Amino acid sequence: MACSSCHLDSGTKPGTLSLLQTAEPLSAAVRPRRRACATCANRINGCMVRSMNGKELPATSAEMIAMEVYIDYLGELYAASSESRRAASEPPAFVEPDRAADPAAGKVVYEERCTVCHGADGQGLRAAGELRDG
Repeated sequence: MACSSCHLDSGTKPGTLSLLQTAEPLSAAVRPRRRACATCANRINGCMVRSMNGKELPATSAEMIAMEVYIDYLGELYAASSESRRAASEPPAFVEPDRAADPAAGKVVYEERCTVCHGADGQGLRAAGELRDG
């Protein structure tokens, strides 16, 4: 996984878990889930641990500093953008079909589009030969 797995277009596309406004002043309120203040580093580490099943980065690490600088840059980009550029281009809402699902058709779609990342059994693929390496 990578940040762009959730934050499409490197976090620059409004309406897709965009990072454009992440640098705006954060509330000093304690976030219940983390039991910590909502700093940018805490929010990044929240993604690292929960969303990506990884480990927290030290707040002073080069990687963390680079991500914080990038997020600050995206905030500047957003502030300089026109209203039309800021508008989210949301896809239409999902409409539930008025028919029963077809498991056989779903299997074909899964095999064609999903197995490349999720594997034939849905358990995902290892990034390395050794489980301890990821």
